[in-house]
Amino acid sequence: MDFVIQRDRLRVFPVVHYRMEFAWAVRREILDRRPAAVAVDLPRTLEQPFLRAVDRLPRLSVLIYPLKAERVYLPVEVTDPGVRRTVASRKVTQVPSVPARARAT
Repeated sequence: MDFVIQRDRLRVFPVVHYRMEFAWAVRREILDRRPAAVAVDLPRTLEQPFLRAVDRLPRLSVLIYPLKAERVYLPVEVTDPGVRRTVASRKVTQVPSVPARARAT
């Protein structure tokens, strides 16, 4: 795919959230390439609630968390590439999706 960025063994797959076309494309990428690990861009505090919400699919879940003086609503639904990435990576990797914050420095 032309929009995938590759640097050595690292592949970056840019997406637009809540767009089925990107959800389908990221799922295909993971199932076709079968990577050893998949990074997920989530705050540490949302990791477990997000994984529980993914386990509830196809039922819709909404995570609510504070950000500054506001509440943020994060729908967890199958049309989101981040959700499809997590579901697909669980099928092909030995390790569940790895939050991006867990990268080695």
